[in-house]
Amino acid sequence: MSKYYVIIVSLILAFSCSDDISDPCANVVCLNGGGCNNGKCACPPGYLGDDCGLTMQPKKVRLTKIQVTKFPPTNTNGEAWDSNDGPDLYVNLGLVDGFSYLTTEFERINNAISGQVYEWDIEIIYELEPVTSDFVVDLRDHDDTGFHPLIGRGLFKPYDPTRGLPASITIESSSGLVSFRLYVSYSF
Repeated sequence: MSKYYVIIVSLILAFSCSDDISDPCANVVCLNGGGCNNGKCACPPGYLGDDCGLTMQPKKVRLTKIQVTKFPPTNTNGEAWDSNDGPDLYVNLGLVDGFSYLTTEFERINNAISGQVYEWDIEIIYELEPVTSDFVVDLRDHDDTGFHPLIGRGLFKPYDPTRGLPASITIESSSGLVSFRLYVSYSF
């Protein structure tokens, strides 16, 4: 019996002293760009939780670029925006609280053509605060008469917890005829 005892103890020691050290990150899944460090997720800015699956509310959302990705070739009466060429596009951005605009008009894009994408790189930092407030972005046609017809308007919240922290926010007007893409960054 002692012979079997020695064999069993030897086998237990042989298997328990193997060089196989398991990787503490082997079964760890980190979301949203998080990485595993010694069995725990190291989350990127804006994310937290055991698996980096929770989004933090940013303190500020900064606007870095605006694109107009769609607008109609004619006004609601079916007439050309301008009598002999395309509309002279510009955008305004503001809070919905009675339209107190954050911007005057951005640089105008003259004689725009429907079906093309137009963009404005933002040189001045616009911080969209409070981040859960309702904002408006207007696309207008600049006319020399002083009347600047509204081509389309989109409403949005700079931060929406159901959306996460995307690098861009796509907005469509209620008519579906005008679309914007806002490029943003976040501060926590």
